[in-house]
Amino acid sequence: MQIMLFLLVTTRIIASEVQPSRIQRQTQDNFSPLVENLQKLSRISNGISLEIGLIDETFPTDNVISELLHMGSLKPNQFVDSQLNSAKSAISELSSLPKKWKTDDGVTAIESRLVVLENIRKESFSVEDFKNFTGRKDYETLLGEMKGLDAHKANISSLKTELTSLNGIFLGFESKAKDLNVQNVKTALLAFPMIENSLGEMEKMVTTLDPLVVLLGKAKRLRESSKFFEMLRLESEFRKNLTNVLTYREDPMKSFNQNFDNVFDLGKTSATSEPAFSSIDQLILNRRDSRELPCEYTCGLGNVGSDLEKLKNDCGDEWIQKRMTNGSVVEKNLKESFSYLDELIGELKNVELAWKPLEDDKLLVRYDQVRVIQKEANHLSGISQVIKTKIGEFRECDNPSTGFPGVKFEGLKKVGDVIGELNTDLDQLRSLNYIEKLKSVTSMKDGLSTAGKPENEQIQMARTFLQKMESNEEYKTVIDSLKTLQTDLGSLETIIPNVVDAVPKISFKYIDDHHKALNEDVSGILEAMKELNTATSQKYGEEEKSVNTLKKLELQFSKFGLKDAPSSLEALDTFFLDYVGSMTFVPPSVAPLMVPSEPASSPSSELFSTTIVLIIIIYSSFVVRKRKKKKWAKSIRTYNKKG
Repeated sequence: MQIMLFLLVTTRIIASEVQPSRIQRQTQDNFSPLVENLQKLSRISNGISLEIGLIDETFPTDNVISELLHMGSLKPNQFVDSQLNSAKSAISELSSLPKKWKTDDGVTAIESRLVVLENIRKESFSVEDFKNFTGRKDYETLLGEMKGLDAHKANISSLKTELTSLNGIFLGFESKAKDLNVQNVKTALLAFPMIENSLGEMEKMVTTLDPLVVLLGKAKRLRESSKFFEMLRLESEFRKNLTNVLTYREDPMKSFNQNFDNVFDLGKTSATSEPAFSSIDQLILNRRDSRELPCEYTCGLGNVGSDLEKLKNDCGDEWIQKRMTNGSVVEKNLKESFSYLDELIGELKNVELAWKPLEDDKLLVRYDQVRVIQKEANHLSGISQVIKTKIGEFRECDNPSTGFPGVKFEGLKKVGDVIGELNTDLDQLRSLNYIEKLKSVTSMKDGLSTAGKPENEQIQMARTFLQKMESNEEYKTVIDSLKTLQTDLGSLETIIPNVVDAVPKISFKYIDDHHKALNEDVSGILEAMKELNTATSQKYGEEEKSVNTLKKLELQFSKFGLKDAPSSLEALDTFFLDYVGSMTFVPPSVAPLMVPSEPASSPSSELFSTTIVLIIIIYSSFVVRKRKKKKWAKSIRTYNKKG
């Protein structure tokens, strides 16, 4: 009965504030108190709804707890002990890994050498193409033809001039096409004879560009053929990196392999704990963006524990008391009913307190860094056999050579610079294939042909032409192509002289002498490259990261300071044992343990312990709520009888 009275109060129109026939505009002074009063009503109604739903089980407890704690689609049962234990094992492995890492000079030398070999494999060219100098003859032939570009400069200049005038007229027509008044139409009509004639000239001149289009196609092929020179540059880089011969001694190699095995072991543990950490990742995101989460059971309780805590005061609020019959009786009974939420409120407050450390952006960054390391280790573990096989093949390819060619790439630097600048110009050339559609624009010229026609018909033709500029796809395509061609011809005027000037500067004598010296060398450098290329790249895909990934992992450990992070596993074990074994919620005296006075300078197991314990708190809150259901039901039945 009392609940029904309260619901009636919340739906009344307050005559002292709002006229029955007219809603008044609230002033700023009146608006804020009104909002606060409506918030109180919202909290009380939602508090009643929430408690009833929990008692009669029409509200799924898991869903309510998740919503109160801004967990999104996550549920408390996703953080059970079995999952948390797997995460704890991953913490242990991660914390101990830096102590196991072997980083003496011998191991570092092996790692660096294998990284060099891996890079050669990934970037390597075909040794057969290198020996045959594939692309060299094509390049020389195509380069010679580039001299012919010079003969087209006059045609380019004339057509560009014609297009500048024509496009200028069409540009002026654009505003008139949007406003087809009589004056605009007649003004446009005056230019029709000039446009018709200009389009005819344009058709003829575009046809003369056919030989130029062929040459531009060859220019693109010239750019592609220049890869022959890139092979010379790469060979020089590879040779430079392989000059210092490495002896794979037994002890450093054993330590190197042990580093990999330790990472593989961490990866296996990380893979097992991944579901738990993925849930924690999602929880962090959900709580960070809680306003975006759907709300079904707690719409009026956006601030969770603090809003529930306000319920008793809301019941005794003067504004609410004045607007209900027997307000003091209703207040007493509502407060008694809401008192059964006290333990839930306390638990929610403790959970929010425990979450405070993860509101620190710096701490979240460190957490993300640790997750990066975990995922890298997990990936490495999944391809462990591939990595070991590949390292063995690398070692076989890396046999000491009798010597290295004395030919230096520096002698080709000047030619290389010219080829590089030429390639930059060639990349900017447009093929002009679109000019086919400009060789015949008969339909557009017909729309401009007004000679001998009556004035009214000419005006109508002008109106139609302007309309088609806005709506007809053929007209729009032609006009756009004319603009593009003008721009491209302007670029050609600048680029063609650069291309023509570069032709005599590229001396093939130096290039051929350099290549010949490398091919005649008997040091075996090319054979070593060939073995690296064929032994690994054909057998394994590019996604295999091998030694590069290990180096990346080492860098991350160094960067994030994990090598220097003190182990807190013993303290973590004690905390888990004491907390899980004897507590159902975190009392104020324990809460400070969850909030370090000063964040650690590097990620450690303490970071993970904080995160995991938060989830246990959430779960324990959920368990306590189930224990209270029967007590709530009995109390509410007594309360209803009193009402």
